[in-house]
Amino acid sequence: MLALKGVRSLLRDVGTVRLSAVAHAALFSSCKACRAVDQTSWQQEAPMQHFGVMEFVEPHTPKSVRRTPWVHNPSEVDILSWPIHEPKHLSRRIMIARTNAMAAMLDPAAAPAAMDTFLRYLGYWSEKHQDKFNPIASSLALLSLARLATRPEVPASHQNKALSAAAVMLKHFMSRAPRANQHSTANVFWACARLRLRPDDLQPGFEDKLAQCFIATAHDATPQGISNVLWSCSTLQMNPLNGGLLATIVALLKTWQSDSFNGASNMQSLAVVMTAFATMRLHIDASVAELLLRKFYEGTLQGADEPQGLSNLLWACASLGFCPPHHMTCQFMHSYRTSQQPYLVQHETIILYSLAVFGALTTEYFKDTLHKLHGQQLDPPSVSQLYIALQALRPLDSESPTHKDWLQMAHSVQQQWPLTTDPLGKQSPFELKIYSTLLNMGYEAITTFDSDDGLHFIDIALLPQKKLPCKVAIEADGISHFLYEDYRLQNAPHPATRQDGRTLFRNSVLRKQGWVVLTVPWYEWHGLVTQEQKILYLKRKLKQIVNEYRQASKPAM
Repeated sequence: MLALKGVRSLLRDVGTVRLSAVAHAALFSSCKACRAVDQTSWQQEAPMQHFGVMEFVEPHTPKSVRRTPWVHNPSEVDILSWPIHEPKHLSRRIMIARTNAMAAMLDPAAAPAAMDTFLRYLGYWSEKHQDKFNPIASSLALLSLARLATRPEVPASHQNKALSAAAVMLKHFMSRAPRANQHSTANVFWACARLRLRPDDLQPGFEDKLAQCFIATAHDATPQGISNVLWSCSTLQMNPLNGGLLATIVALLKTWQSDSFNGASNMQSLAVVMTAFATMRLHIDASVAELLLRKFYEGTLQGADEPQGLSNLLWACASLGFCPPHHMTCQFMHSYRTSQQPYLVQHETIILYSLAVFGALTTEYFKDTLHKLHGQQLDPPSVSQLYIALQALRPLDSESPTHKDWLQMAHSVQQQWPLTTDPLGKQSPFELKIYSTLLNMGYEAITTFDSDDGLHFIDIALLPQKKLPCKVAIEADGISHFLYEDYRLQNAPHPATRQDGRTLFRNSVLRKQGWVVLTVPWYEWHGLVTQEQKILYLKRKLKQIVNEYRQASKPAM
């Protein structure tokens, strides 16, 4: 109620003063917030009526142009009758229409009608004022569609209509793309990803054209713009190598070395950039990863509170096999534990998984997190991350007190969140071919072998036998176990051949449990055509690991 009185008092003081776009947006947002908090008092006070006597103007605008009224929920006849002489007039109409639609959607029941109205406006303007859709206006229309259509209260039928309208707006943008500025181009990338609209699906070559627009104005790129572009590429699986886009972005990232770049005010962008590399399974240069981590670290030292960005950043590091320095990890955990922001359950399991991969997870921290998660419902990815973290804590000595403590934790986890996947249903043709080849070679092989703790199943296990003095874990690693040196394309010049963080962690856990790990990468196995080639390949691999095992087992002189 106090906030509502404050807004009413401000509106009374403002009167008929001309306000800038930013001032109007801020004032309008305050009114919407009051309406959301106290609907009854809002209806009694009705402060929004004051918007009917104000005007929407921008600084340094000629007086002759200052005639656009800022009216809350104007009639369709009124808003469509406002003159549009220049592209900037159209941009203002789109902003007003979007703001009115968002205000109407405060009532979920009114969302379909509000979406229909906004789409009708865009359709009318596209037909009558197509020549006014410059890159700024068309990108603003795309941005508005992305923000409105993806709201939860908008039904799927209207989202499909919005997608059709977005395709028209994207064509408007592309027709004048060479004149686009950096901000508009980054917004188009973001809007397409939010709407799940791949530009090349609309017309081949659009994605390369968008990349060229961004590259041409890269000198004006902002951290948010860079993160929007990378996030869009990862979301839509667009090739960031188009026209040298990735090389341009990496060069821009390296300019963040400057002390003038404030990590505290760009925490979300830093996390999104790192996460995009991990989502695309794209190897990141060590110098770039170190830079992103250092700037995020500096932000936490300055008191920036970004738990979601932090959990995403750590997950990305773990996925890419990049371990932060110990002092950074400690600071990150301090920042996460002292955060005043609300946390999500998946953040907790992501943190556990990441610390496990880094080798920084402690039993005390795991127990503390279990206490927080008690009684919570976890989705399958979160359960999987919890089990991976549990594997990392398994003591080597099964007779030690710490092992008994670990067994209690494992029992508690398995009781509350049992694994719902069937390991026997996961055998791929790749694994079966290796398994049948080993049988033909005379080995006693076991598929989907339980690694003694019920937490991890080995693809193919060879226990000590006449031909083997040690137990061997054979992992058939498909393409999902590797990072791309360039990008995720089957015909890429540099395919996925670098092991990712999850695979490196799995191998280290198995070695700690006494297994000799033999990985069969997809790109090596697929190059073997005949059965004789496959047998020779496995013989050579097994001979190599046996020799290494015997060498390591020799007593020191």
